[in-house]
Amino acid sequence: MTWEPVGIIASLFHWLGDLLEKEGRPTLEADRRLFQKFMSELPSNGLITFLKNHNMGDSFQIGTLGPLYKLSESWDRSEYSFHNPKVDQARKQLLMATNAFLRAIAEKTSPKNNDFQGIYKYYNEGRNWSAKEEPRLREQMEETITTLNNLATKVFENHQSFIAIAKRKLKV
Repeated sequence: MTWEPVGIIASLFHWLGDLLEKEGRPTLEADRRLFQKFMSELPSNGLITFLKNHNMGDSFQIGTLGPLYKLSESWDRSEYSFHNPKVDQARKQLLMATNAFLRAIAEKTSPKNNDFQGIYKYYNEGRNWSAKEEPRLREQMEETITTLNNLATKVFENHQSFIAIAKRKLKV
């Protein structure tokens, strides 16, 4: 028995592996650059830490959410999609969580003083509610706080998941 065919086949597989690696390199590099851009725009510190730690029942400066608005407006375009399907799916999950959170902020909060935003502006301004209205309004307020806190946590978790998946798949 001769080993020449085995050597030829092994060489062929080695050559094919090198070819596939070189073909995938430009898309891997493009994904890495895009991930670096994402990390520069929405790192884990700052806003993401705020979403994790802040009680949304308390007022906050609406400008704090600026990077989320930018993410929502920009990162849903095709030029911000990743070649790696798992990384791109994680990006889409983050966008869905971000959009749900921002919609809830728009629907369930209102402006206060000096660029601050908060829930139920009228509830916290000392209006005297009837005994009949008070429990219902307090319950609605607690539900709103829970909803906003849960949505903020979901953005935080999806952000962290996206980073973990991207680092693993893109080897950064």
